[in-house]
Amino acid sequence: MAMIGMLNFYIIVGANKSSFKVEVKENVLPSGLLRWVNRLNEAQSLLVAKYISNPAKELLEKRGSSYLDTSGNCFIRNDSGIFWHIKGRGERTKNGEIKHRAFQKNGIKLIYALLLNEALLNKRYREIASVADISISTVGDILTDLQAPKFLVKVNEKKLALINKTELLSQWVTAFNQKLKPKLLRGRFRLRTPIGSQMEIGDQSFWGAEPAADLLTNNLYPSAWTLYSNLDRKSLIKEFQLIPDEDKGNVTVYSLFWKVENKDFVLPELKTVHPLLVYADLIGSGNDRNFETAKKIYERYLKNLID
Repeated sequence: MAMIGMLNFYIIVGANKSSFKVEVKENVLPSGLLRWVNRLNEAQSLLVAKYISNPAKELLEKRGSSYLDTSGNCFIRNDSGIFWHIKGRGERTKNGEIKHRAFQKNGIKLIYALLLNEALLNKRYREIASVADISISTVGDILTDLQAPKFLVKVNEKKLALINKTELLSQWVTAFNQKLKPKLLRGRFRLRTPIGSQMEIGDQSFWGAEPAADLLTNNLYPSAWTLYSNLDRKSLIKEFQLIPDEDKGNVTVYSLFWKVENKDFVLPELKTVHPLLVYADLIGSGNDRNFETAKKIYERYLKNLID
């Protein structure tokens, strides 16, 4: 999400001339907003970009931050009474975003494994596939796709390396929330008894999203509960005293997309999924409170991994 430059921008409506300080970006995804979104509201600023993903637009609107994309979608408001909101106009494909195997189901799983352990890149395809829990026949195609937007380069004849990892993370978060996570949904439930993130949940289930963020930061009391588990439905209902409730349930259960025995994908001592997945959950929620907590998790757990 490279910055092109800073400009001054004027909107003239009748006799009213309004000035905006413009921040120009190439592409805007939710996780990329974390580094600079606060300064948009410090002055009367307008974000202009070639592409702004829908989740990023929602976050900007919730924060009252003005934006304009090259398709003509906008959310522009100021103290002079200007308020323009245009949505749904000819969404362009994001420049450089892969629409093939790299950001489909198996690619999303593989990228996750590589972000957690880049050394996996230089293992045999059979080992890569086993760790990512995907078919060995898909590994080569996914890695080839990752080279197209320069997320993956050859250091030499025997070694590969990830580059542009911040942008890769941004695209992965969006792809995970839009394409893989909905397929993992097991159902929504409510509890017969009070719930807490310290409750015993066994070794087949792990907290995600808000309860995991509470355990990782001690800075967020959960209002919604997310659980990743491979327990069958009958066992889930019995062990956690759950009542199916698709309309008002505040406990959402998802399947694991990794092998439960792979302890690198979770924090066993806290019974949470990896902070990288917690971060993606929080960003994907569209909740402003979760957005702030995601920034804390990035700084505490992911900054060294990604930067």
